[in-house]
Amino acid sequence: MRTASCPTKDGSLVRVVTVRVAVVRAGVVCGISVGIGRVDKNTSRAVKNMTRLPHVSDPLFTIIDTLKATEPHPEIREQLMLFGQFIGAWEMDVSFFDRDQKETYRQKNEWRFSWILDGWMIQDVLFGPHPKDLSVVPGSRRIGTSLRQYDSTRKLWRVSWFGAASGIVIHLEGGETSNGIELRGIEDNGNMLRWRFSEIRPNSFLWTGHASDDQGQNWFLEQQMIAKRLL
Repeated sequence: MRTASCPTKDGSLVRVVTVRVAVVRAGVVCGISVGIGRVDKNTSRAVKNMTRLPHVSDPLFTIIDTLKATEPHPEIREQLMLFGQFIGAWEMDVSFFDRDQKETYRQKNEWRFSWILDGWMIQDVLFGPHPKDLSVVPGSRRIGTSLRQYDSTRKLWRVSWFGAASGIVIHLEGGETSNGIELRGIEDNGNMLRWRFSEIRPNSFLWTGHASDDQGQNWFLEQQMIAKRLL
């Protein structure tokens, strides 16, 4: 808290009190409140114009509690289990390839899946070392998230990937195939995308991402991820 005296138009002095409070949870600053009160010659109390400090029980801090769910929604439980089988955490052996199929990146990542929004949807977060300096520090690491929703009317899955670090946003649609799961979409550059989950077992699976720049006549591998369950 800091106090200072400031002159007003009528020549009187106003004492200004500034309060800064930080809420810290698990070592992370969750919110800062700055309030200003006035104490003039006619009153001994600060005017009640202080900014209210959000309490940890306020909606601002419970959005994660509202977002998460513990199980699939019963109305479409069976359909949701196509991706629901991946709920948990996975160690990912991630490789990227250039147009000539030369490996340009290979590192361990982690992929976490969870039920969200009363069990109607699934969200996952994929994160790993930055491709240049291999930093794993939050804010500099590679990280992104997908939202997965089953469309009961069209009987397919809609998936949106948001690359928080890369800025890439991709929308795909698809579902179960004889060999696993396949999703298709289009990149900003017009290339077609084909993302597949295959060789699915309780504790492992293979994910591959292919692209085509000739309307699906030929496909080239852009990314591969070999998954091993952590929990």
